[in-house]
Amino acid sequence: MEVFEYVLKGVYVLILLFLILRRKKLGKNIHIIILAILITIIAEFLSGFLLNSDPNTNTTPYYAILVLGIVYTLFFVYFYSLTQGKVLKKIQLLLLAAYVMNYGASILLNKDFFNIFPQITNFIGIILLLFSIVVFFRDIFDSDRILVIKNYYPFWVGVSLIVIYVGILPILIFGARVDTPINIIIFKTVILSVNMLGYLLMLLTIFSAKDIENKLN
Repeated sequence: MEVFEYVLKGVYVLILLFLILRRKKLGKNIHIIILAILITIIAEFLSGFLLNSDPNTNTTPYYAILVLGIVYTLFFVYFYSLTQGKVLKKIQLLLLAAYVMNYGASILLNKDFFNIFPQITNFIGIILLLFSIVVFFRDIFDSDRILVIKNYYPFWVGVSLIVIYVGILPILIFGARVDTPINIIIFKTVILSVNMLGYLLMLLTIFSAKDIENKLN
């Protein structure tokens, strides 16, 4: 299990490296995804370091702030920034606002927000993010980008996140029933496998990406 976790962290680092190296071919505002991956890496390595130093360390605050608070928001901003249709862009703005309100309300109403991982906040955030990706896909299908979608990296970012979060949703729903050692192992294995699949897709599609915006203009 630990080996699998280290491999996944290695994939994060590779994604960050090649996002930076090939950023000119990855579309507008790719710096937002670069920042999101960087913060994800910080959260993972910081939590791992703290747990190795003291297994009793509560890492929830770091994930609640860095991942739920910042990374999710960056994803919303990314898809909003790339959406071109006026109506669809307004929908994206509403979804972004809904997530910010969801996160803010959770902090105010949940006194254990930074002590116990806020699963409900996470669940709502994932649902809203999936809607945001669907809106973005609709915007792609309504534009010339559909003609070169194979090489349009933002599309593959969306697909990667769908793989990750659709795979995680059932786990969030049934996670409360995980109460035996074998079920905990299965639970962690599924989460790692889904993340590995999604982030490998995000990594591999970097190499087939082209600067679509300039090609269409």
